[in-house]
Order: sequence, then structure tokens, then C-alpha cells
Amino acid sequence: MADILSVYKPISMINKFRNITLDNSVFQLHSKVTVSILLVSAILVSSKQFFGEPIKCISDKEKLTDALNAYCWIHGTYTLRNSVNPKIVGKNAVSMGVGPHTKHDEEVYYMYYQWVCILLLIQAIMFYIPNYIWRILEGGRLASLTNELDTALLGPDTWNDIRKRNLVQYFIDMNGHNFYAFRFALCELLNFLNVVFQIFVLDSFLGGTFNDYGPAVASFFYHPDIAGSDDPMAFAFPKVTKCSFKSFGSSGTLQNLDLLCILPLNIINEKIFALLWFWFIILAILSAIAVLYRIIAFSCPCARSYSILGQTRLLSRFQILNLVAKFNVGDWFLLNQLAKNLNPMVFKDLIIELEREFNKKTALV
Repeated sequence: MADILSVYKPISMINKFRNITLDNSVFQLHSKVTVSILLVSAILVSSKQFFGEPIKCISDKEKLTDALNAYCWIHGTYTLRNSVNPKIVGKNAVSMGVGPHTKHDEEVYYMYYQWVCILLLIQAIMFYIPNYIWRILEGGRLASLTNELDTALLGPDTWNDIRKRNLVQYFIDMNGHNFYAFRFALCELLNFLNVVFQIFVLDSFLGGTFNDYGPAVASFFYHPDIAGSDDPMAFAFPKVTKCSFKSFGSSGTLQNLDLLCILPLNIINEKIFALLWFWFIILAILSAIAVLYRIIAFSCPCARSYSILGQTRLLSRFQILNLVAKFNVGDWFLLNQLAKNLNPMVFKDLIIELEREFNKKTALV
């Protein structure tokens, strides 16, 4: 007996830190998957930015190399709009946007790379905020209702008549959890609005190149040999740029150094933002579907019934329909949340007992 208890002890310790499912799959794509993607991206960018050499400028002033690199990193580099043409690369231009400076040429400056790491971290926080708000609003209700009832093996004193009566009585006495359900719906709406907002933030951050970045990259890789097909990654994230450094000579004459700068950091940036474009679009579509589903579920009892049926196979469709017809939206939502966390046999007993109690209540009325 002592050996059995010694084996069960670490399992009971793990159960104390069990993970209660408070949301759904789409919610977790925001709070877990997207946050992880953004944090990993920030680490990749910062490892090169702070522990490597994010910029290297070529100059015949070897003694000023470090100073020139620091200056061009702080003040930004630029390309020439008239030289952004793949046909002249190797002829009148060294690289896309890097060629001889003419009088009427327009300079396109790039300073975003200093802030990419910080932006990604801020976005990770923004994607986690709806989850954090929901956990505060939820207040540990599910954890208290499902305490020790979510394990596959239940002890003899875990699910007894007293515990069953208390849980059923909670639904009867606290009839009306609409505010609880609508708070979750609000957090789902926040998820959708946030991902749409982040798409516009990135487009503004990259100077209006992000909205079309994903399709342009996909089209370029699918048709790389089409004439006139500019590399969108080279335009949004140039690896070779120009930088102007002004200083005074020994006689006090103003000197202008026209530098050629290499940005190896943009090799990482172009891949990260291509991934983010596709991921944010997919996430926005899934979030819109989740919001639409929530509207349908709140307004259609039949949809609510099928939602609970999808959580368990131990109950008949008639039992679920009969019970959901007597529940309001809030009670259904809480019952649906319990279905994700309770032992299937416990949930079956709960449904049967709730149906019996509500039938009694209806008969008395």
C-alpha cells in the first residue's frame, strides 16, 4: 500500500498544476502560437543586431570604419528610386536601388531595422493581452468547478452524490451566466481586431509595402523568370544600400562620403515578414470565422446543441437538445466550457442530473 501511495504522490503534485482549458483553438493560436512566433523572430533579429554585425559600410577610410558603420546604422541608409530596376543592375547600378546619384533622383530611406526587434516584442504583448484579460475576467471559475474532476481516474470520494448535488445546485441557483459568456465573446472580438490592427501597423512600419508583400513574394518565387518581375524582398528589405557621411577635411572643407552599405540583417527580416504576412492573414480569417460562429451560437439554440454534442459521445442528441432548450446563452457557454475540462463520465452524469432537475422545475411551474 505504501508503494502505491509513493507512486501516486508525484502524480497528485502534477495535478495541482493542471492546465484548465479556458478558451478555444483559435484563441490559443493568438495567445500561444502567434506569441511564440513573434518571440522567436525577435530573438533571431536581436541575436544578429546586438551580438553580430548588422551593417557593414565600404569606404577607403579604414580608420573610420567603425564610426561610419555606427553613423549609417543610427541615421539610416537609402536607395535611389530611379535605380530600382533589375534590368540596369550590373550596368548602371550595383544593386537594386544603388546607382549613380542624379539631380532629380528620389531617395528612399530605411531606418526600420533598428526597431524590428522592439516592434516584434510589442506585438507579442499585444497578442497576449486578450488572453490575459479573459483570465482576469474568468476569475478561476472553471478551476473551482472542475477541481479534481478532470482526471481519467477518479477517486471514490471525488465524484459522489454531494459533489454532484452541489454542481447541479450551482447551475440552478446561479441561473444566468450571460455576462460570463459575453465577456469571452468580447475577448474573441479583441483577438480579431488586434490581428487586423497589427497588419496595418506592419504596413505603416514598412512604408506601405507590407499589404502586398506576401502575394508579391509568392508570385516572384512561382514566376521568377517573368520579365519585369522585380524582387519584392529586395525592394522592401534591401541588402545593399547607400549612405552619405558628411565631415570636414583638414582645411575645413566640407566633405561628403558616398558609402556602399551591406545589411545582412535583412536576409532574416525578409523571411520573417513573409511568414508574418501569411500567418496574420490566416489568423485574421480564422478569427473572423470564430466571431461569426459565436454570433450564430448565441442566436441559434440548435448550433449550441451541436457544440456540446461535439464535446461528448456518451449522450444522446435528444438529451442535449432537451437541456439546451431550457438553458440561456450563458448557462450553455459554461456547460460547454465544463465539457472541455470534465471527465467524460462526470459530464454525462452532470447532464442527466441537470436534465432531471430542470424537468422537475418545469413540471412545478
